[in-house]
Amino acid sequence: MRRKGRGGEEALLVMWLTKLSALNPPMVVSRAHTRSNIILKCFVSRDRTRPTLVKAFITYVRPLVEYASPVWSPGTLSAMDRIETVQRRFTKRILGLHSCSYHTRLTLLGIDSLEARRLNWQTYCMLIKFCFSMLTLIQKISCV
Repeated sequence: MRRKGRGGEEALLVMWLTKLSALNPPMVVSRAHTRSNIILKCFVSRDRTRPTLVKAFITYVRPLVEYASPVWSPGTLSAMDRIETVQRRFTKRILGLHSCSYHTRLTLLGIDSLEARRLNWQTYCMLIKFCFSMLTLIQKISCV
């Protein structure tokens, strides 16, 4: 069923929904696990003192799970846990960190949890939205 829209609104909406449907958590998690496994297989050393593995994870895996996260942010605890599992497994496989808790591993590696980063971005986006709405309100008041 087609809705009539102005200009290219319909095409834009269809394009946006198509891109958003590719961001469902199971697909994102699967791709992220694959990339993190490739990183761990490519490097001979898994020593945590060498930041190469962490930089590779931040560069190649983290963007997969953080892309447009304020838009498609997982609403259920199971989806959030699945996404966090990517980083949890990766940090556990680094030499010398297997027996540490997840938060200890993050502290030792100097990175934040994916959930904390997602919440920070959501807060930032809400702040930007609030500031924008305040500016438009000030403009309306000053024009009157």
